[in-house]
Formats: sequence, C-alpha cells, structure tokens
Amino acid sequence: MTVRDELAVGLWDPGDESVVPQIMEGLVAVGVPERFGIGWFYWKFRDGPWGPAVVAYARDRSDGRIAGVTAFGMWRLLHDGAPVLAGISFATFVHPEFQKRGLFTELTRLAQEEALRRGARVLFNFPNQSSRHGFLRLGWQDMHGIETWVKPVRLVRVLSRVVTGPRSLKAVVADPPDAAIHGAVPPFDDFSSLIEARTSWAGLWAGERTPSMLRWRFFGHPRYRYLHVEGDGVTALVRTASRGSLREAQIMDVFFPPERPAAAIRRLFRTIAERCEADTLAVMVTRGHPLRPILKTSGFLPVPNRVNFFTYPLVKDCPPVGDQVNWALSFSEIHMM
Repeated sequence: MTVRDELAVGLWDPGDESVVPQIMEGLVAVGVPERFGIGWFYWKFRDGPWGPAVVAYARDRSDGRIAGVTAFGMWRLLHDGAPVLAGISFATFVHPEFQKRGLFTELTRLAQEEALRRGARVLFNFPNQSSRHGFLRLGWQDMHGIETWVKPVRLVRVLSRVVTGPRSLKAVVADPPDAAIHGAVPPFDDFSSLIEARTSWAGLWAGERTPSMLRWRFFGHPRYRYLHVEGDGVTALVRTASRGSLREAQIMDVFFPPERPAAAIRRLFRTIAERCEADTLAVMVTRGHPLRPILKTSGFLPVPNRVNFFTYPLVKDCPPVGDQVNWALSFSEIHMM
C-alpha cells in the first residue's frame, strides 16, 4: 500500500477553513503552544505580507487526522539590494504513526514545486535535529548553523547564576505582550524611518524589511512583548525574556545607515540594557551579518546552540546561496513563532 492509498495528500487552499483545525492540532502536537490558537495560524500562514504560505499536508483517509505537514511562508530577500521572492520554512512534521513511509519526502517535494510555481527562487529553513537529515537527502545545503552571541551586562549576577544553576539558564521564556517593562519604550508605530536607516548590504542575502512586513511580523498577532529602543541614529527592535532567573533583552533587528560608526551601535546596546533592565543581551545572526564584527568588539561572547540553517535554490540561475558568509539573517527570521 502506498502513501497515496492510505492518505489524502494535497495543498491547502487559503480560502478553505475546514482543514485548519486539524492542521493546528498537528502543529500543537509537535510543539506549537495551544494558546496561540487559530488566529495565530491565519496570521502566520494566510496573512503574510508577501502572500499566503505554501502548505502541503496529508490526512488519514479513515479519520481525517493530519499525518504530516510541510509549509513554506512566502518571504522576500534582498540580494545586492534587489528583491528576490523566497520561501522560509514555517512547519515540517510527520506524525509518528506515519513515519518511514516517504511522507516527509513527498510533502517537501510538493511544497517545493508549489513555491517555485508561485515565483520563489530560493528556500531556506532552520530544521530541528530530527528533520535535518531528511532535508540533506533532498539536496538542501547545510550552512553550518546560526551564531548566538550573548553579552553579560550585570557580570557578577550572571556569574553567580552560572555557578549555582547553569542548567536553568538554558531555558528561555519570552515575555507575553502585556508584560510591564519598567523604563522601556512602547512598541513602534512608524517604521518608515527604520527602512531608510537600513543599508542594502551589497553582496549579501538579507531579509527585506518594509513597513508592512515589520507591522505584520511584530504586531500583527503579538505573542510576545516587542519594543523599540533608539538613539544616535540607530534603532533596535527588542524582545524581553527570562533566562532562568536572569533578565534578557533579545535584539531582533538593528537598523543603522552605512555611515553610522560602530560606537553609536555600542551606545545603543548600553541603552537597551538600561531601559530593559537586562542582565544579558542576546543576538542571533548568520555569519555574514554586518552586525557580527561589531558584536565581537562590544563584549558579546559566542555561545553554543543547536539551530541549523539550510538553503535550497529552486532555479538554476539563482545567485549563489551556498556560502554562509553571504547571508545576513537575524532573530526576525530565525524565531518566527
């Protein structure tokens, strides 16, 4: 019996609401918090700034259960400043009862074909350890991970927690949207100035930032508290969180013009720490990000993580994607919950 005999495999029509509860149940089963709800699904999979996501799914013909999903959100990258339609992985899972039947391969290939039909030229994702081998088998390129940089701000407090409870520091819980953060600036409303401050980053693959994208990404269906902190011509979008008993400011994006000196960005880091009352600052970036050299000279330290980073060109004339130093992605792409 083949997968097609036992399962109904197809693509989600964004106008079809009947299958959404079943897809959501499958997502919850693999780790999406149940509290996110159906509204979160529509925000992420239907209402994105560059069109609905590609969602390939399989259902058990006997009871309608979701057996697996592969989904790519439509995303826009800039390469040398020119926009390129791309796909970012939003979901990949196969229910344990349906594994080892080729379902992962069938769903991923179907989603890849549909993304290409919609005009995407390249795909990228951050697979977990269980799915990374499946993507490798399908020809995806391992870009050898994402870098996490952490800056201890209150050094004595951080060191004491490292000594007394190092395991607890691995668990990070982001603040909910209604969290009260003393001294922090309210959420940003006008994103036009941020766009003007972002360089085109010649030669790099970078996530495009537009006012509509930023509004959707951070405030379209907020699950966490996002803030903006600015100073001296530089602005950051920040998420606050707890790392064990420490307070952490996670820097999602930094907007700075090409001529802005590194000293201004270092001063912004100090302002973020003060306004968010942070014990640590954290940044996630790919190796080619222009912020990376500044992190290395601003007291940030690289820490181990298990976030994978893969790419896959869909067309032969796609600009080269296989060198990790050519990519400039940040928390904004890496943590898309």
